[in-house]
Amino acid sequence: MQTGQILAELRKTRRLSQLDLALRAEVSSRHLSFIETGRSQASASMLKRLAMELELSCRDTNRLLLSAGYAPAFSNTDLDSDAMAPVRQALEIMLVNHNPFPAVVLDAHWNV
Repeated sequence: MQTGQILAELRKTRRLSQLDLALRAEVSSRHLSFIETGRSQASASMLKRLAMELELSCRDTNRLLLSAGYAPAFSNTDLDSDAMAPVRQALEIMLVNHNPFPAVVLDAHWNV
């Protein structure tokens, strides 16, 4: 999928018009239209600005950047890795301290 198609899909999902997004990102609606149709190549900083205005997740921001040929802005680390040990420990403490009430931890894909 092309960068412009992904951007248009994400924009429409959030129920924003091109003009609304262009005003939020402080760019012309023509430039945004050219990016979405593929007539213009957006810079990485422009894509990051649009992603911020669309309030995209880190995963969607990376997807948008990768589709344009740029390096991802955010790393993707599994919860099972050694670097995430403090996060796992914090989640376990929160769950233990939440007793006797039920609590569940979900990931981005709704896995428990």
